[in-house]
Amino acid sequence: MIILSTLFNKDCILFDIDADSKEEIILTLIHQLKKTGKITDAEDFYHDTLAREAICPTSIGYNISFPHGKSDHVKEACIAYGRSLRPILWNAETEETVSSILLIAVPKADGAMTHLKILASLSRKIMHADFRDILIGSDKEAIYQLLENALSDNQTEAELCETHCAH
Repeated sequence: MIILSTLFNKDCILFDIDADSKEEIILTLIHQLKKTGKITDAEDFYHDTLAREAICPTSIGYNISFPHGKSDHVKEACIAYGRSLRPILWNAETEETVSSILLIAVPKADGAMTHLKILASLSRKIMHADFRDILIGSDKEAIYQLLENALSDNQTEAELCETHCAH
């Protein structure tokens, strides 16, 4: 069982990312995960993440995106948060832009449930304006507390999802 509140640490929160594309910002966050020892190969995980992004862009509205990848190059499930200096075009078809990015990295061996639990936990919270306001406009400590609490609060719900979704 994965403890959702252990997915995130302050070293994986980056502000003022100077990027011109979603690929650049994803790569910046992946390099941060590599620096913190969460992944073994930044380039291969980058390609795994872009392959998922090619299936369907991960922008969710509210100027937020949840790019994610499952890869053999991820040591343990983790999240990196980034805020760009300016909005980045995330979905060319809809012209949707994003400036807050939560990159989710999951080991391929964990199967589908781990990343689905993380996405479900964050998706429930992102629907609330107060959550989004803190995520989009606060400092590192506030974002760390927000995400730690969001992931901790949903542990029971995520466990229930695993039980019911597995059948």
